[in-house]
Amino acid sequence: MTEGKRKTRSFENLTKAESRAQEEQDVENQVGPLSGLNNDALGEPVPQYDKAPSEKVLQNSNNAWIVLGRDRPAQLDSGYGGVGNTGAGAIDIVVGRMGGTSGGPSADVTTGPNFFSDAARIYLSQKTDIDTNFALAGDKQVIGRSGIGIKADAIRIIGREGVKIVSGKAKNIQGAGSGGEKNSQGGKIETIAGISLIAGNDTGEEKLEPIVKAYALNKALLAIVQSIDELSNIVNEMAKSQSQINKKLASHTHEVPQSPAGIQKSLPAIDLAIKVATKEASNMSNVHQNLSKQKNNIKVGSVSDYLDPSGKKWFGSRFNKTN
Repeated sequence: MTEGKRKTRSFENLTKAESRAQEEQDVENQVGPLSGLNNDALGEPVPQYDKAPSEKVLQNSNNAWIVLGRDRPAQLDSGYGGVGNTGAGAIDIVVGRMGGTSGGPSADVTTGPNFFSDAARIYLSQKTDIDTNFALAGDKQVIGRSGIGIKADAIRIIGREGVKIVSGKAKNIQGAGSGGEKNSQGGKIETIAGISLIAGNDTGEEKLEPIVKAYALNKALLAIVQSIDELSNIVNEMAKSQSQINKKLASHTHEVPQSPAGIQKSLPAIDLAIKVATKEASNMSNVHQNLSKQKNNIKVGSVSDYLDPSGKKWFGSRFNKTN
């Protein structure tokens, strides 16, 4: 993890008035009315905010903000608020404006929202392009829907009795009308979008793949193992039949009658001929039938059911993906 190199107490980039006030403090020993000790008042550089006429802004002197307005991911003309849409109310909770810039926050700079250089943010909008606003990779890009984006250097979600990450509409509720819960624009929710876990915000090198379901994979592997075991039994029976043939071949004798011309002609071993023509021929026929059946079972039972994404017993998730 990359460590920041910024000072723990930095008073550069203050306005002239703030600099004069700060010079009166004993900064090194952290004393004076602006020392910040014990969460007392602390003077530090806070950028000026490029406030839109429709916005109500709550801020403090330590670069913490709550902005009530309309969808605005960047400059004044950005987002659905920028193009004058109704139904695009937004709340932007942000700390550390310009925190990620090389020089850090500056009191002499006027800035709007910046989803990439501000230190941490929770952004809520009634209508927004949430994936575009946060420059998120993935094959699912949500356009013109309500969204919540949470961004910081590190995010933790803690549930003392469990955490659920759920996609889709609520189940078994009343008062939502026919078809159940609607999306933020009043439209029907007809598909399951699923959940994507994307490491590195990049799907170029490592494509998104369905997440494996352990129980389904277990059944698939057991089915394959069983097929291999059945195949082994078939081959074993074939080997036993072949062993019987080999035994007869190793011990067989020929009847050689004497001809009037004195030429000896050998005859096949009668017991071997009978065995090959009857019993072993029947056994080998069964082996071929069983091998054909086994091949079909593997194709249908294992490949079609378990290994094909369209199979009814496929062990990959149809909705949730990761890289």
